[in-house]
Amino acid sequence: MIDVCSLDMSVKPLVSIWCLTYNFAPFIRQAMEGFLDQETDFPYEILIHDDFSTDDTVAVLREYQQKYPDKIRLLLEEANQGTKHLHRFLDKVRGDYVAICEGDDYWTDPHKLQKQLGFLREHPEYAMAFTACDIEENGVIVDVREPYKKVKTVSAGTVIVVGGFLCPSASLVIKKEHLYTLPDYYFQADTADYPMQIHMASCGKVYYLPDHTCVYRRGRAGSWSTNVKASQERYLAHYKNEVAWLNAVNTATNGRYRLALAVRKMIYRMGPVRNWYRLHKSSK
Repeated sequence: MIDVCSLDMSVKPLVSIWCLTYNFAPFIRQAMEGFLDQETDFPYEILIHDDFSTDDTVAVLREYQQKYPDKIRLLLEEANQGTKHLHRFLDKVRGDYVAICEGDDYWTDPHKLQKQLGFLREHPEYAMAFTACDIEENGVIVDVREPYKKVKTVSAGTVIVVGGFLCPSASLVIKKEHLYTLPDYYFQADTADYPMQIHMASCGKVYYLPDHTCVYRRGRAGSWSTNVKASQERYLAHYKNEVAWLNAVNTATNGRYRLALAVRKMIYRMGPVRNWYRLHKSSK
């Protein structure tokens, strides 16, 4: 791995922005501008982990790093590593908090970090914060994720029952200390966001802010979710994997969330049927 770093390491950031990229050349500039536009009363750093992109993503990243060497650090893989990454680089993450945004999503509120960190600093019992977000398809905002109209403390049971759809990853800010205790079910799962959110919710309270601070790009060709849904075989494998690691959550938490987990699995049983119907309908 190539570590491109010109940061002043004597200045400790409060928050580290963690961004994963892979062949995101058409999108990464918008993500970078959203990071750089943040207005805060605390220092922050931008860590970009590129998983061996084969398009122009790295060229764009190097351009930004050279322009903002005091803000941006690049971790460039020399071979593709797969899905889960953040836990491998905790020694590179210097902030006490981590703000997550993949390189094909982007932030739209220059006060996003200030709002979320302002709350988290004053309420140390909270382990995670998330916000509402807009959903974009083909360059057009087509929907929103706004589960509540007001500020709310969200229970771990709700995080489990609603699933990864509740907390858009581009909106997340989490306490780094809890990343050192990621449970086995996190590594068993074929996704990263949802099991990590469950872990955070089991470690502390979850704060929701109804402000729309970011945009999630849905249905992008080549994305993990698009690829899984495009094949009934892959979808069934994902379904079986999720049921297995949800069972492991129950064991890891000593049955504390057994009712929520049972409801989640009951809801999820319909997933393969819905996906088969969607594929069957689209093939006509």
